[in-house]
This record gives sequence, C-alpha cells and structure tokens, in this order.
Amino acid sequence: VHLIFGGIYAKALEEFYKFRANGDDYEAALIKTVRLAMEASWDKETQTPIYFDDAKKTRPNLIRTIIWYLEQYGNETEDGLVTYHLESGKPAVELSFAVELDDDIVYCGHLDRVVQMAGDLYVMDQKTTGGTVSDYYFKQFDYSLQMTGYSFAGKMVLHSPVRGVIIDAAQIAVNSTQFGRGITRRTPDQIEEWLQTVRHTVEG
Repeated sequence: VHLIFGGIYAKALEEFYKFRANGDDYEAALIKTVRLAMEASWDKETQTPIYFDDAKKTRPNLIRTIIWYLEQYGNETEDGLVTYHLESGKPAVELSFAVELDDDIVYCGHLDRVVQMAGDLYVMDQKTTGGTVSDYYFKQFDYSLQMTGYSFAGKMVLHSPVRGVIIDAAQIAVNSTQFGRGITRRTPDQIEEWLQTVRHTVEG
C-alpha cells in the first residue's frame, strides 16, 4: 500500500517538473499531472479505482496531496529552489544512474530530481508518512545511508559537488495533508566513509 501510494505520488511530481521544463505553464502542467495520477491509480482490469486498504492513503487523498503540494511548492522562483538543468538543457528529473564503485561493484539507483538553491546543488526526495512532520522526523535522515548514497550519486552523475538532500515530507491524514521541508547535508568525508563502508560490506 505505502509503496504504491508513494510511488504514484513521487512519479506525478517528477512529471510535473518535466512538463514545466518543456514549456507548460503551471495550470497546464497541473492538469496533466493530475490526469496521470488518476490513470496510475485506476485498475484497468476491474475498471475501478485502486483500493489502497488504508484509512489515510486513499485515492482521493493521493490526488489532494499532489494538488496541495504543488500549490505550496510548485511555483519556482529565481531566488528560491529551482530544478537544475543538465548541459543538454534537459531538466535533471528522473535520473537513473549506474556508477562503478569497484571492478565488480556497480551502484544503481534513481534520482527523482536535482535542484539548485543559493548556488548549491541538492538531490530532492519525496516522502509520505502517517506520522508528524517535525524536526525530529527530519533528524533521522542525518544518519541515512540512502541519503548519503544519493549525495554521492548526484556528484558522480552531474560531475559537480552535491551538498546533500532536500526532503519534502507529506503527512497524510484522513481529512488533511501537512507538508514540511528538511535538509540533510553531507560532507566529502562522510561520502568517502560511506563509499569505503559499501566496499567493505560487499567484499566482506
């Protein structure tokens, strides 16, 4: 339930920023994004909405959360947080990577979006939760190997330093959704320690 709900949510937001980068205005991109989410949450075999079997993570709440998130964060400004563009001009959205760590170790994954804030690059990650979005919630990611891996991958893919990960969390409730934004940064030493740990774990 949580993987399907979160997957549709993250994919919809990825597509929104791609629509915007390709020239759609906010309203046009929003309509296309909602349509995609509606289609993704529809069971074609039974011709009924996907049943998530969760009081909070329902199809109406999914669509509401997408719309409310974009109302709050969807309009980018030059002095705020903006989608980074690659040298090709394409937006750094939905970037798959395969980075060779050693002769027989390849680190593979997917970056939802890379953003630029105050001249620095960050990987953007979306989370949905039933718990309270607070400083305590975001603190857990300071020790997350996943977030360190994202920082490493971003640096390798973009050939430029990545300061860390910006986490946009959506607290899903029955009748509301609350949002919060946190930043977890990584130093070069932390990334190097992660890299050595991965190599040791695989080889051990």
